[in-house]
Amino acid sequence: MTETQTDRNLTTLARRIAAKKLGRMDDLWGNTLTDDEWKQCLPEAERWMKFEVTQRIPGYGHVMVIGTCPPDATVAEVEARFHHWYFGGRDAWVKDGRFGCTIHTD
Repeated sequence: MTETQTDRNLTTLARRIAAKKLGRMDDLWGNTLTDDEWKQCLPEAERWMKFEVTQRIPGYGHVMVIGTCPPDATVAEVEARFHHWYFGGRDAWVKDGRFGCTIHTD
């Protein structure tokens, strides 16, 4: 049985979430994590995959993203999903199954 692209994306995202939670600054992609360490983050990764960016608005040193999300999504989820781990972000919002935020890239 071959692994689908969605499964690979979900696995990669779960590994990155686990590495971030465990503070693995030397392994941000979670390549050295055990199966038990990253598989506990699969439900969170599945939730994050439901956030779909439909519009990107570039700016100087930042990009604004707008998209669709689960109706019960929170601003904290948007920040956790889209703000850059080092540069941060601002202006996250959620309303009626839509979200938006500014991601700093500078």
